[in-house]
Amino acid sequence: MSLEEKATHQEEYSRHLERKEAARRERNIDIDLARNDSSYLCINFDLEAVLNVPKGEAGQIFYLRKLAVYNFTMFNLNSHDGDCDFEINAFY
Repeated sequence: MSLEEKATHQEEYSRHLERKEAARRERNIDIDLARNDSSYLCINFDLEAVLNVPKGEAGQIFYLRKLAVYNFTMFNLNSHDGDCDFEINAFY
């Protein structure tokens, strides 16, 4: 990798870190608003990794019909309540 490419990657990484910190500051502001005012609600969302089932080591299982399981999680940052919602899609 050339020095110019390294410099470009370093600049991109620095901007990424700045955006990450800005997002965290904004999230913390939202959390404080929600804690101090009941008309605000602050929730984190996450779409976790897709799970393909069935899962196994045998090559024969690879060719069986598979299901894709999507795990969507939500977490209320005020009440600390969490919830998961699963969606299952069949494919071959």
